[in-house]
Amino acid sequence: MVDYEAKLDEEQKREVADHSPPAAKVVHAAVSKVGGEELSRPAGSLFWSSIAAGIAIMASVSVSGALHHYASAAPWRDALVALGYPVGFLIVVLGRMQLFTEQTVIAILPFARERTAKNARRVVRLWTLVLVGNLIGAAAVAALVAYGHV
Repeated sequence: MVDYEAKLDEEQKREVADHSPPAAKVVHAAVSKVGGEELSRPAGSLFWSSIAAGIAIMASVSVSGALHHYASAAPWRDALVALGYPVGFLIVVLGRMQLFTEQTVIAILPFARERTAKNARRVVRLWTLVLVGNLIGAAAVAALVAYGHV
């Protein structure tokens, strides 16, 4: 194995250290910390954020549908329509909303580090609030489209 750092001066070694990704332990600790903070959030905050995420995620369906409707029938149409899929996820992630699929790992890390009944209840509480809120938000958009003449 070649030791590339052996050929670098001290300034270059510092630059390599500055541009290196954090160690796995650091990433794990940071994600676990965020998970603990999410588990401690007030129920109302989680619930309303998850409803907003359920509404926002439906932008994927809306944008894909609009692209399908307005794009001409061409061989590249399906590829163009597929570009609409990530729109809702981008809105959710950039808006830091609570989407159930994002909470599965983040919430489990604090529980995996400290397996207590209290942490288990906190995980179940978070997952329940977020899943129910996401479903309500998505159902609201679906109802609006189906019955609201949108």
